[in-house]
Amino acid sequence: MIELGKFLARIGSSGVGGASNGLFQRSDGRRLMMTLTDELFLPTRIVYCVKDREELVSRFHNLRCMMFDPFRTRWVWQYEFQATRIGFPVNYRRIPRERQPLVLASCYLLDRGAMQVYVRSALRVCKALVFFDRHIPRACARAEYIDEYNLLTAQEPQRPVPEPEDFFNDESRIRYHDIESIADDPARLAAEVSAVSERTLEPLERHRLTAFYEDGEEHMKGAMQMREIMAMAQYLSDTPIKPYQVIRELFQNAYANR
Repeated sequence: MIELGKFLARIGSSGVGGASNGLFQRSDGRRLMMTLTDELFLPTRIVYCVKDREELVSRFHNLRCMMFDPFRTRWVWQYEFQATRIGFPVNYRRIPRERQPLVLASCYLLDRGAMQVYVRSALRVCKALVFFDRHIPRACARAEYIDEYNLLTAQEPQRPVPEPEDFFNDESRIRYHDIESIADDPARLAAEVSAVSERTLEPLERHRLTAFYEDGEEHMKGAMQMREIMAMAQYLSDTPIKPYQVIRELFQNAYANR
């Protein structure tokens, strides 16, 4: 069984900002990339369908935690004002003064009626979805897809820290298993389900966000926790992991410890 507890303990021992540039030292000289708030660096892109661009921009202007960055033509969601009330862990308040305000997400408005929101960790995925759903009417903008990079990143200290945007430049690499689109086709659905047990972890995946609007934040918390578990399992494995087998092992161990 993967020793996830020990893995998390190693990471947590560095403390807030304790590792240089948010990177955790590996035995081979490379460093495991973490966020400044000591979360696993798992780049994510949330894709929104924008129905009313003017209303969306107006809402952003009225939020003191949103700032327009003219140099990169983006809006940034920062950890200040309204963002501090959404239940981030206490270590978000302990960020060094010179690193404040912490950028939680980068938001790009596209010409084709879409917005792409990039975040660095699974926790920020959950918080971003909840925050924007509270402050932006769904008739104005609604999240449709989540694009996930599922591998942990280790690199040499001298290399620059990548941006989440860097991981989604090649759209052709994103694997999209859209179960909802084949729900009414028994043959295709059966084939998709039968392949699950042998499928290895995809580095880049796309999922619909229907479940977030149906089941809320708790569903996303569970999904993001499982995503972190898979990323850790792959990080500790010399061969490609099979998520189905990891999940089965987790359930078997949970049942054995009852």
